[in-house]
Amino acid sequence: MGFNNNITISRACSQRVNSVNRSFNNSNVNNLEHFDTSSFVERLEKEGFTRQQSEAIMKSLSEVMNESMQNLTSNMVTLTDQEKIVYTTKVDISKLKSEIQIVEKSDFNTQGGVRLDLNLERGRIKDESRVLEASLKETHTKIESEIAGLRTNMETVKFQILQYMIGTLTGAGALILGK
Repeated sequence: MGFNNNITISRACSQRVNSVNRSFNNSNVNNLEHFDTSSFVERLEKEGFTRQQSEAIMKSLSEVMNESMQNLTSNMVTLTDQEKIVYTTKVDISKLKSEIQIVEKSDFNTQGGVRLDLNLERGRIKDESRVLEASLKETHTKIESEIAGLRTNMETVKFQILQYMIGTLTGAGALILGK
């Protein structure tokens, strides 16, 4: 590299370092170095940069890397936040499980109640059916006895009519013969 290029790079780096310093001083970025800064400065000096230029480039590169790391970590979740989220998720899942169990118990109790109601209703219907059958049999028996009584009465009336007819025919025959 030529000397003019070094000056241009040095000025650009110095300007960048100053503007980055202003924006980073207010931030909560950990100023950990993500590379070996002293060996980087030494390497730049071996390539022909002055100590001041090398330090300016190193600071600029370090600040760019810090900014990149800040951008990366701003989208990340801290371990504590992740543990909180996991804990609240587990609590929510536990609550959901207990609610499901309550609903299942309620559903089971409701099904049991419905089964009990159905069995009671079935028993009531059977009882009513038995009562109706007994009433029907009683009515049938009454009808049969009435029919039997009517048949007996008809036979009696028939016999009496036959007697009167025989008596009348005998009397009429005697009158006819006696004349």
